[in-house]
Amino acid sequence: MLELMLDRYVIYVLMGMSAFAGVVSKVVVGRTLRKLVAAAESMGKSNHPLMRLVRAKFEHTCMISEKVENVGVFVDKYLYEYRVGGVRLHAWRRLQMAGAGLCLILGGVGAIISYRIKGATEQTAMIGGTGVALALIVFLVHMLTDEEYRLEAVRNYMVDYLENIYQHRYEKTIQERSSGRRGKIRRSENSGECKNTRKYRNDEEYQNARRSENG
Repeated sequence: MLELMLDRYVIYVLMGMSAFAGVVSKVVVGRTLRKLVAAAESMGKSNHPLMRLVRAKFEHTCMISEKVENVGVFVDKYLYEYRVGGVRLHAWRRLQMAGAGLCLILGGVGAIISYRIKGATEQTAMIGGTGVALALIVFLVHMLTDEEYRLEAVRNYMVDYLENIYQHRYEKTIQERSSGRRGKIRRSENSGECKNTRKYRNDEEYQNARRSENG
């Protein structure tokens, strides 16, 4: 069984699939973070699904409790739950290093199997070297961009907009609505007082006219 795996290059196929998964996950994460950074920079005008969702949820929360106490935690929640292709962004990021680790493990296991079956041969060194080389490739691809920096930039842009712009704008809108309602109530009260005053004056004039007639 083990010898058949070596002869049919099953180990090489598994290592190649692991490396491919690591590189693909890196491409997915890189493109996703690039789009998120661009969307978060103009969060108020962005049509990105995550930005629209966060704005709607934030407004709903403000309507219920009037103010979001910890905006950072609020944003972190939706960043963690954000999915790409049905898989959380956090899982895509983990898959990159998992691919590199699997290449090392498969290379080491394949080299051990080859050594036990055939001894210290060229094939044994080739399997181990291939695993190390693929793991290094995946790791170097992973290091091409600073994902932590981009993710932190997305978070900072979103927190800044929600905390320093959107929340104050919402509070100002609520205050204007409240002042408008109070103004309407005052106008209606003043209108009612005017009507009562006019009615009182009319009644008084009527009584005076009756007295003059009787006199």
